[in-house]
Amino acid sequence: MQLKINWRFLAKFSAVTLLILIVVHFTHGWQASRQVGAFLRQADAARDAKDRDEQATEREITYLKRYLVAKPNDIDVHERLARLICQSAKTNQQIQEGYLVVQDVLRRDSTRDDLRRFSADFAINRLNDFPNAIADIDILLRKYPNEGELKAQKARCLALTQKYEAAATFYGEATQLRPDLVDAYPLWATLLRTELKNEKAADEAVAKMLDKNRGNFRAHLLVAGYWRTFWRLDQDAVRAARPVIESQLNQKIEDKKQDNTKPIKVIKAIDIAIMEAKALAPDELDVIIAASDSLRFQSYELARSPDKKTREEAKGLFAASRNQLKTGLVKHPQSPALYLTLAAREAEQRQEKEPVAVIKEGLAAIPDSAPLMHALVDYQIHAGDVSGATDALTKLKGRGLLPTEVEYYESRIRMLKGEWSEATTGLDYVRNNVPNKPAFGREANLLLGRCYEQLGQLDRQLDAFTRAVPTDTTDTLWVPAMLAVAETENALGKIDASLQTYTKLKDRAPGVWLQISRLRMVKELQAPANKKQGWRETEEALKNAEDILPKTM
Repeated sequence: MQLKINWRFLAKFSAVTLLILIVVHFTHGWQASRQVGAFLRQADAARDAKDRDEQATEREITYLKRYLVAKPNDIDVHERLARLICQSAKTNQQIQEGYLVVQDVLRRDSTRDDLRRFSADFAINRLNDFPNAIADIDILLRKYPNEGELKAQKARCLALTQKYEAAATFYGEATQLRPDLVDAYPLWATLLRTELKNEKAADEAVAKMLDKNRGNFRAHLLVAGYWRTFWRLDQDAVRAARPVIESQLNQKIEDKKQDNTKPIKVIKAIDIAIMEAKALAPDELDVIIAASDSLRFQSYELARSPDKKTREEAKGLFAASRNQLKTGLVKHPQSPALYLTLAAREAEQRQEKEPVAVIKEGLAAIPDSAPLMHALVDYQIHAGDVSGATDALTKLKGRGLLPTEVEYYESRIRMLKGEWSEATTGLDYVRNNVPNKPAFGREANLLLGRCYEQLGQLDRQLDAFTRAVPTDTTDTLWVPAMLAVAETENALGKIDASLQTYTKLKDRAPGVWLQISRLRMVKELQAPANKKQGWRETEEALKNAEDILPKTM
């Protein structure tokens, strides 16, 4: 029997099969498109949620990642994901992941200048990766060579990588292009004064800022900050920084005239700057806090007087300083900064419980304020309230506190309990796991040194204190860390090293002249007969101590 192929049937079957396959293909594509689109809609819903929290952010990231699996070439969504990961990152791993996604987007599309600016900011402020930040800034500068803000940003990176001459040049160019970049001038002046030892150029930079920005209240506040950073309140402002005080007074000060009149003290220069800022923007938060500081400084000056009536006046000024902050709360009821400053005022009066009360009042007004929650734990630890600090820390943990932050506070609580060995273990973990937060690591080192001090481990104590010293001498931790180093060197019998460290502190902490005189006397007594230099240096140090101490006590 001969078999024949039914071509008509086969053709019909093939046509139907092909039609079915085409329908399945387009149906699958349509369904896949709908599903992919659903991921993006879910991400949008998480972004737009009214009660947006960390879980909503995590959901948005998850849905965006799922969407990009199906649509890997959607650069806009890649950028959205990159920014979101960076902005929500808490752990070092998340920070690194966010930065890598940003760089991947820039490799795909190098024309996204706004994202490149974001990348540079992120590298500076979250990663402390200044070389990569400079690389991004250089690309932008090739497109925008006359953008002062970019030059100021590069100057900051260069300074932080210890390329001080280049940094100073870029700060000069930045302020020439953008005279209104008031925040750049003090950074430039600090670099000139502390690293390049060019005090005159530093003062002229600050004077230039004021001359170019007299109508900007921040310029005046920055002048006040410059005075506070580098000089004592009782110093002669003209001798300290003539260009700055002349710019403030908008007139030249003749030396002869200065000899015949009462010197303008630094405290007066600070007051002039703050009053100018207050006249320009009386309701600005920073101005309110600065005005409170001015009253506080004045109260300190009067409190040193032997006259009882004058000391009572000092108490009134300090009370006025606190009242200034309380008045500010009426205008800025949601400002954590005012509550933090008010708590600091109470702490200055050695009222251990009052700062805690102020912070709790702030938390009642601003329940979700992380700075106030951190401050509550801090003040409770300072007050020795172990149970209160533990309870506050438990609440902080529920708000996404990082493991290193948890360990930091738990170690401080262990220190209160006298559990020094356990505290050293925790603080050692903290300092070795905060590569992107060097300031936090230095604080941990300072506390670690105190623990080693209690354990009698002087070599480790010196190592921890040395690692706590910031490179920036204007950092608030520089003086306490340097004092700790000097004390430990002395305890180890390293007289020369201790004397050298104390000498570095003499301008920032004048009280060390007493220690300098004592160490010079010990050094002279221990010197062999043929190497004795006499008592002249010791007597000079004692005289400086005598001149300084009554004014700073």
